[in-house]
Amino acid sequence: MTDIEQSIRTLIAGLSAEAMQRAMPDIAEVIMTSIADRFDEQSAGTPVYPTGTQAGAWAPLAASTLKRKKGGKILMGGQNAELRKQFSYRIQGDTLFLTNNRTVGEHNLFEIHQYGAKAGRDGKSVIPARPMLALQREDVVEIADIIARSMGR
Repeated sequence: MTDIEQSIRTLIAGLSAEAMQRAMPDIAEVIMTSIADRFDEQSAGTPVYPTGTQAGAWAPLAASTLKRKKGGKILMGGQNAELRKQFSYRIQGDTLFLTNNRTVGEHNLFEIHQYGAKAGRDGKSVIPARPMLALQREDVVEIADIIARSMGR
């Protein structure tokens, strides 16, 4: 656990439910902006969270995919065109739920691209992980500031 993560855990432990509810919409907006940044940059940067997430530029598109696709932007066309737009959040009590329900058939595209997956009829094709939810250090610092402000610090 990083120093920033520990600081956030300490701040959250001292939050009242009311303070947490005040902070949640702003925290959600930081996360939504971070996701939009991943699409714009075509990169996960060096994520702080989730721990163990692949860092750096998203894996390039396969040659076969480039033949079918216009523009060459990763996760921005074809069946993935709506993926970016379908992130949403809801706040229930002191819990923030982030969702993306973009599917192809029974497959959730967010999960496939966030973590990578095997594909194709034979399962030999690989869709590399291209993390969209990968909070950067500056995102985590901003979240810590939001929490501290909601406590009146």
